[in-house]
Amino acid sequence: LFVSYILQLPILIPSQPSSPSADDDPSRHSRTDPKLNHDATLIAYVRQRDLWITSIEGDMRLTFCADQTADRTRSCGTVEYLMQEEFHRYTGYDWGPPLASSADTCIQRILYLETTEADVDVVVIKNASPSCHHPSNRPSDAVDSVRYPRAGRHNAVSDLCIVEFIPHQQRSLVHRKLDIRAYFPWTEYIVRFGWMPHGHRYVLPTGEYYALDMLSWDII
Repeated sequence: LFVSYILQLPILIPSQPSSPSADDDPSRHSRTDPKLNHDATLIAYVRQRDLWITSIEGDMRLTFCADQTADRTRSCGTVEYLMQEEFHRYTGYDWGPPLASSADTCIQRILYLETTEADVDVVVIKNASPSCHHPSNRPSDAVDSVRYPRAGRHNAVSDLCIVEFIPHQQRSLVHRKLDIRAYFPWTEYIVRFGWMPHGHRYVLPTGEYYALDMLSWDII
């Protein structure tokens, strides 16, 4: 990935962090669902269940789901299986219009979903084409375990959240969780969500599979 200002040479943004990590899992460093912000100076992406941003100045971590050892299914900005298959939503976050805090400083905002699949059933699927070159012949290498919501069983639970920040200033991070179920306890799915042009946020949750309601309110 290369990023640059106009009339400047592109700078490579590495796909690996600059500091070494004790975790050698390649998926830890994969970047998915990249999106430019409104003035195309920042790129947000999902890495290891958390939201990050990157620019020519480096990376900045915005959320910290991966640090929660009590629930390793919790993630920020991702999309669970049911949303993709049944409701065709393939993203878990959305850039908001920036807020000008001073003449030269803008507070960036991202609306995102924090999702847990702790109560979703685990299904074991046989690997149709296990690698013959794998160094181990253990039976566990031929199967995959995935979270799959069976009919009538528990689904993933998502909370709508906002993170506000000044780019590359870690102490500027402000997180807010929007407790939709406190006002609308029937909410089960958050099918779509995003921002209106004037800075309002909107969300379209469903109380049941066949019912749809639209909510909209100002950010305080």
